[in-house]
Amino acid sequence: MKNMFIVFEGIDGCGKTTQLKLTSKFLKEKYPNYKIVVTKEPTDSIIGSLIKNIINNNINIDQLAMQLLFTADRAEHVAEIRKMLDKNAIVLCDRYMFSTFSYGASKMLDVEFLKQANRKFPIPDMTFIFDVDPKEAIGRILKRSNNVSENKMYEKLDILNAARQEFLKMKEQFSNYYIIKGDNSIDKINKEVISIIEKKLK
Repeated sequence: MKNMFIVFEGIDGCGKTTQLKLTSKFLKEKYPNYKIVVTKEPTDSIIGSLIKNIINNNINIDQLAMQLLFTADRAEHVAEIRKMLDKNAIVLCDRYMFSTFSYGASKMLDVEFLKQANRKFPIPDMTFIFDVDPKEAIGRILKRSNNVSENKMYEKLDILNAARQEFLKMKEQFSNYYIIKGDNSIDKINKEVISIIEKKLK
């Protein structure tokens, strides 16, 4: 068995969490001998809980401090991910350092500085970016919150537009980085994701 670190990324409302759940279900059913682990960022640690509290309550905070909180949370998370990989697990992660770079860019932060802060973290074996038009993403966000805008920190059209551009740009900088058309049907998207993963498992 081989270990594997797979990241699901994209702007809010892109469908990444749905795809991660479907992929996890598929892998567990087809490869029962593999250990499939699902994780996410921000985590449920003390730092991750602080981040979620800041976002959910629209607390005003310096954006560099915010992205460094994400990075601190990631440092603890990566230690756990490495332990899982050492046990030959396939780790599926909902968000990773690419969100720090993209949403940092959307807030006009120095992306190169953020990359340096994250430089010791492992590069995933595969990163899936689910690309959707930000207007479509906003519509999905409103639909899942019963058409009531929660005005969360990053769920705004201008921020999603800027973050999307950074996610797309990073394809030139990272290997095994797949941009998936996110406005196809859920099943079609998942078949594409599964096809890429299974080629790596063979």
